[in-house]
Amino acid sequence: MRKKVILLTVVSLLVLGIAQFASAAGPGFMGGERWNVSLDLSEEQRAQLLELQKEHFTETQDMREQIAEKMFELRQLYLQENPDQDKISELKEQLTDLRTKMKELAEEHRTELKSILTTEQLEKLESGFARGFGKGFRRGGFGCGGRGFRF
Repeated sequence: MRKKVILLTVVSLLVLGIAQFASAAGPGFMGGERWNVSLDLSEEQRAQLLELQKEHFTETQDMREQIAEKMFELRQLYLQENPDQDKISELKEQLTDLRTKMKELAEEHRTELKSILTTEQLEKLESGFARGFGKGFRRGGFGCGGRGFRF
């Protein structure tokens, strides 16, 4: 009975983890049409931004999968009666390295995205106008819209 409960817990965590990654992008690219309207993007800018987003997604897909696998391994270890602490430490270190690399790539991605926008559009974006959730955007705040696109 205990094994069934553990197995069900692990499977549930795995399914939730996959669902989290699948929904991480939110309601469309950069908030959907709201960005296009708020920033007054040209068709060329929209196409460039979309292409950059696709490239970034493809570039980071392997790392996201590795993170999911390592998180699953870590959960498996924690479920053991006597988990191997060295293996846990090793997995945590690997996860930290992967997440650091993801953050570096995200920063590069943001810089590329900003290079497409005009000075006026950047000012709107950084003021929070484009997001519609106030000044918390500039500071990477969560505001009422959840995690926002940060610069």
